[in-house]
Amino acid sequence: MKKAVLVIDPLGSPDYLVRRFNDEGYAVIALKTIQNSSFNCSSYEHLPFIVINSDKNIDNDIKNLNEMMSNYNIISGFYGVEATVEYADKILSAIFPCGSNNPKTSELRFNKFEMLRALDNTAYAINQIHLAGIPVNEMVRQTVDFFNEHKKVVIKPNKYSAASFGVFTPSSELQIKDYFHKKNHLFESKACYVVQEKIQIIKEYYIDCVSHQGVHIITSMGIYHKYEDKGSFKYKSFERIDFDDNSPIAEFTFEILERLDMKNGLSHIEIAEDQKGFKLIELNPRISGVKGMMNLMAKNAYEFDQIDAYLSLLNSKPIRIDSSEKIYQKCYLLSKDLPINFQQKLKTLKCLIVNNDMVNSQNYSMTNYKLLCLLQSNNAEDISVSYTHLTLPTIYSV
Repeated sequence: MKKAVLVIDPLGSPDYLVRRFNDEGYAVIALKTIQNSSFNCSSYEHLPFIVINSDKNIDNDIKNLNEMMSNYNIISGFYGVEATVEYADKILSAIFPCGSNNPKTSELRFNKFEMLRALDNTAYAINQIHLAGIPVNEMVRQTVDFFNEHKKVVIKPNKYSAASFGVFTPSSELQIKDYFHKKNHLFESKACYVVQEKIQIIKEYYIDCVSHQGVHIITSMGIYHKYEDKGSFKYKSFERIDFDDNSPIAEFTFEILERLDMKNGLSHIEIAEDQKGFKLIELNPRISGVKGMMNLMAKNAYEFDQIDAYLSLLNSKPIRIDSSEKIYQKCYLLSKDLPINFQQKLKTLKCLIVNNDMVNSQNYSMTNYKLLCLLQSNNAEDISVSYTHLTLPTIYSV
């Protein structure tokens, strides 16, 4: 009987996720509970997932999954997106009681306000307010009061990935009012927001992790490079960095996983470093995004990504990370198509270029990016120059 894994709404890097599990000999069963077209739910249906459409009735879903087990040996299940963590916990705890997270603590893993509130009374806490279920004028009033108290704030959706859906830093009361009254905004006035004091970030890290029955493995770590444009945060690039499980940021990561009761599954964590230390930005309880680029970089560098780590834990196999060769990597998010002659040059140099069609909505912060360009080299200088002046080859191509 073929082995399989279950993913609830695999909207995070679905192409990378299904390809890698298939490479390892596993089928991927997708329980599709989200029907809202704004999430582009059909984005994974052309991929080799085995899709089960959910009617959001837990008994029916469990029945359908149990029937699927007559054809597949489903060894485990995990989240595919933040939006359905609460429902997924109920499904997963019923099917995999020893390999699921506690439904009573679901909010810690998808509610950005509760994530940070779990760090109250520690050095990691950030001042914040939660806006939900109130008229838009009251949202404006509370945000203005918080703004006047702290001078600099960030506003972001309280649920889902803030990186994909946008983080806004207003510089005036008028901008706050315009933000909440904006028409055709993905979240609009009926949404839940979190407003936080803006910290002065020295570095912003991403950490990819895998957990099983409380055992945690970091598979990749890197640094985001962003800039601020009219109050919105935009990505320039991100680069993978080597890490030590005993380093302060790794220890902070493990503490975050424990505080948020994330004992099982894949996670992508964003952490800021300011002058006082580390601050949690958010935990995304799924495979890392951006077309799976973080995992691809880890796989190229170590022959070990989140899929390898997950299967190693599930099958009680030793963790083998090959880090014998020093590899430097940086992924550029480009807002314009490269000149044709330069694209041909990069192909000759075996640099990875990925067309970026991640999102379609004009409200999404990632819309402006046309290309992902991954650079790899054994020489740190090769990946640090402007992409318009690249001259040396990388070691991965598609």
